[in-house]
Amino acid sequence: MTGWADLHLPAALGAALEELGWSPMAAGTKELVPTVARGHNAVLVAPPAPAWARPLMAAVAARAQAHGGRALVLCPPAAVEAWHALVAPLAAVAGIRAAAARTPGRVTRLLREDALDLLVGTPEAALALLRRSALQPARAGTVVLAWPEQWESTEPLADLMADVPREAQRVIVTADPAGCAPLLERYAWRALPFGQAVPDGATALERAARVVATSWADRAGAAAVVLDLLDPASAAVWCADHGLDAALDAALPPGDPRVTRDRPGTPVEAEVVIFADLPPLDAVAHLPPGTAAVFLAPPGTEPYVARLVAGARPLRLPGSVEAAETASAARRTRIAERIAAGALEGALLQLAPLLERFDAARVAAALYELWQAAPAAPPEPAPAATPARGPARAYGEPVTVKLFVTAGKRDGVTPADLVAVLTKDVKVPRQEIGRIELQESFALVEVPAANAGKIAEALTGRTLRRRRITARLEREERPARAPRAPRTARAPRPPR
Repeated sequence: MTGWADLHLPAALGAALEELGWSPMAAGTKELVPTVARGHNAVLVAPPAPAWARPLMAAVAARAQAHGGRALVLCPPAAVEAWHALVAPLAAVAGIRAAAARTPGRVTRLLREDALDLLVGTPEAALALLRRSALQPARAGTVVLAWPEQWESTEPLADLMADVPREAQRVIVTADPAGCAPLLERYAWRALPFGQAVPDGATALERAARVVATSWADRAGAAAVVLDLLDPASAAVWCADHGLDAALDAALPPGDPRVTRDRPGTPVEAEVVIFADLPPLDAVAHLPPGTAAVFLAPPGTEPYVARLVAGARPLRLPGSVEAAETASAARRTRIAERIAAGALEGALLQLAPLLERFDAARVAAALYELWQAAPAAPPEPAPAATPARGPARAYGEPVTVKLFVTAGKRDGVTPADLVAVLTKDVKVPRQEIGRIELQESFALVEVPAANAGKIAEALTGRTLRRRRITARLEREERPARAPRAPRTARAPRPPR
């Protein structure tokens, strides 16, 4: 019998997968996991739900633990938290350090301190870290491109992958291989394919179905609201594995005999089935004819649902519309209370000319619009503190710093080229550009210290003499040793 060790997966990671319902003999793990753990390029075709990639990411974590190198997971903006929630427990079991690039500040520090082994973020966030000279693609051991068909743009990927070593592992997770075929051909050529979400040439199923727009984090709560709205005699909540069990336990009514939990391979016998994780086509095709399907569709997954079921109707959950109605009722209550309080003679005198010219209802409507459009009264400004006299900058703080630019004489670069790219592309005033030192393989350019970081970030990725350049602050050199004091002349020796 095949075990996790046979799949090149540590026992701790294998146990973590088994707790979530995965088996080493399952079709989604038996061939995929050892392929990824051994460092081969792979393409996983699966429905757009992070749970389907759990065995794959366990193999990525195992490889990062065994061979070192940084793992980089690039995903759509709306799915960053969902992918981080997927990989963080696996990284903890593997003993590697993982983080999500929510804001550049903390991640920049972790990267510069070499305190990060697995990074989850969007291509745009990764490119921003590259321009800060924090992310070093040359250290990447594995690059995972998650759902590239949902990305806003693939342009940042060109700059990121330019410095990734050729021997680095490339893994692509997609629900639409035809839609991202150019990306597969460019970055994962001859990668081994695994899985199938919707077979090629398959048509969408004709059956009763509803689609609920929700977020990745609120799928369990949305399932509970759907049950309240539809109130079926029997219902099943379908998930790819046990990853959502804790959230569903907290959201669903405890001990409700009408609600069951189903997973792939188990027959569904319920009036309504709620797909908390989006399923493959065969799971929907095997539903009983009288069972209604409800798909929880986070941002970016709507095209996949349309490929599963034709004519699925949206099911709107109580939310912003109900909140607006509640707020309107509260404002009407305030108006009624003010009318009941009386003492409105002064206001009536002001409005009397308008009431003679216009209908009273239209005057009231105009006043209501003005009331809603009026900005809130600003707080009283605090008294301005008297600025302390003194120099604008601390003693010894440099006015200019040097930028290290990765292009020099052997690339055919001249000082005029550097001035041109700084003034025209980066918009640095000509008078703020200082001395330019041109060496064989690099150049040093003096720029204002206050804007040096922004200038380096904007300059990185530009092309100079057909060479893509990188700019960063020159490392501080050790201060020169102070000259020794001259020796005092020795007195002449007395004659013997």
